Amino acid sequence: MNLGEQNIKRRRQIIAAIFGFLGLLFFIMFRWEIGDVLGILWNILKALLKRQAIPAFTDVQKESWNVLIGFTLLWSYLGVFFFWLAAISWQALLPVSNPREIYRTAFHFLLHTLGLHGPAVFIKDGKILQTKEDTRKGPGVVVVDFNSAVVLEDEVPPPGVQRAIDNMGHSALRSFGLADPIETPEAKGPGIVFIRRRERIRGAVDLRKQFRLQPKVTAYTRDGIEVYANVWSIFTIGQDPALSAVQVCYDGDPRSENLRVVLLEELPPTSDQTEKVFRVKALVDELDREDRAEIHRFARVAELLERHETEEKKLKAYEALPRDRAVNRDKQELPRFDAERVFAAVFSQARADRDRVLPWAELPTRVASAYFREILSQVNYDELYRIGEEQAPITRYKARLRLAIRNNGLLSYRLIYPRKGLSLEVGKAYSESDLRVSDVNPLTNSKMLRDRGIRVIAAGFGDVMPVSEAVYRYRLESWRAPWQRDTEMVSATKELEATRIRARARAAAQRDLAASMGRIFETYENSQEILVLRIFQALEGVASDPRTRQLLPNNAIDMMRSLQMWVMPNRQMGTGMMGGDRQGPGEIE
Repeated sequence: MNLGEQNIKRRRQIIAAIFGFLGLLFFIMFRWEIGDVLGILWNILKALLKRQAIPAFTDVQKESWNVLIGFTLLWSYLGVFFFWLAAISWQALLPVSNPREIYRTAFHFLLHTLGLHGPAVFIKDGKILQTKEDTRKGPGVVVVDFNSAVVLEDEVPPPGVQRAIDNMGHSALRSFGLADPIETPEAKGPGIVFIRRRERIRGAVDLRKQFRLQPKVTAYTRDGIEVYANVWSIFTIGQDPALSAVQVCYDGDPRSENLRVVLLEELPPTSDQTEKVFRVKALVDELDREDRAEIHRFARVAELLERHETEEKKLKAYEALPRDRAVNRDKQELPRFDAERVFAAVFSQARADRDRVLPWAELPTRVASAYFREILSQVNYDELYRIGEEQAPITRYKARLRLAIRNNGLLSYRLIYPRKGLSLEVGKAYSESDLRVSDVNPLTNSKMLRDRGIRVIAAGFGDVMPVSEAVYRYRLESWRAPWQRDTEMVSATKELEATRIRARARAAAQRDLAASMGRIFETYENSQEILVLRIFQALEGVASDPRTRQLLPNNAIDMMRSLQMWVMPNRQMGTGMMGGDRQGPGEIE
């Protein structure tokens, strides 16, 4: 036994003790009057059984007076009791808001004190909160919070006398205003719902926005690769369908295939501007064939009525859509109860297997998964992440899924026309007086989510990954190959350019060396030793140049020193060629 059941049991014991004490007090205070009344009744009963005349009783008036006083006190006690019952029902038991609810709450409280009550259930955020004792049969009550709704239905009673007795009891309670007419099944919104003896809860729903994610939904691409992704959806049955209305116009001739969704943007006002100005950003093909056909039929009727100027005009001056008229966008919109949508959602439950029933909230994500498989079956795996485009191709497929699942749910539209002509021009600005619109109308053609009153706000899927790791590695290598090829081509081109630069520098160094040698042979006509020394000095000057030194081997200077010592063994290198101060031509001995 949990804590809630212990509290209920203790409360019943306290109530029973109070009633017992009041009854005992009443008996003690009026015990003589009760005895006199019982004596009179007994004498009358005996006279009737013996078929004798009722004897005259002494002090009848006194006894009658005492009985009258007793009954008066009894009714006073009952009046105080019912007043206390109404006060408790008004203040402490249920969140009642009118006298009728107080009256019914008091009646159910009386049934509760007598042990004849049924379930007392609280529905919070679409979840049914009840104890084990709330499964008993009898008239009960359901408290539904403002985020939820409930669907009730009657159990089929067994044939026999009990069924007739139940119907008579319900008729009596209905005559006293304690029961509603039998409507089964029925959907109830936020507030207090009193249920009948054989009525049970079929289901409860949350009217707020819902988010569902189905992980690792598998699919096959057009080239036969098995992939998976997480599919998600955001939807609701408690939001006005007019908030998802789209504006539609013809792009060209008035045919169903030319219907497009209009995207307008309001331009900043100017100093001499008297009305709002809108510019057509784009005309987008977002509707499927069935929806376009339905809108086209309505457009033909609206145009015909407008042309003949009937009293029932379908086109009127432009005004903002309901979602654009929202003043405070930061304030969360309260859920809206629609009995038909709640009823359709609850009774759309499907059986996944023999023992499990899928709730209505699982349906949008499963429909999105079906669209996900259909879209990927038309695409090669490489096309999902093709490189070189401004926008990744996978975003287009996500947009296709979003539009497909949105159009599958509740969707509203309104036609928009310019005063002159049948179609709007992209990039052109229009004032409010230049535009004519129809009323916001819901699309009514049959679709899976639309028939169940579900409005889809958004849907999509995550990264598409291959099931096999081998496929992932192979695709990674195939994507990497063009990058590696381009890298090698760039590297080879730069290497060739560097080789050409080195060749040009080497040729320039050779030309400089040849010129230096030519000047030495032309200028100096002395001994061979001086000539050789000047040649070595010229070689030293060329080797000391940083640009030339990069083209020589690391031991080039050491080789030149060794060569000089070999050619001129008797000459000292103290102030030699590469280490110390170089000697000029006039310093040679």
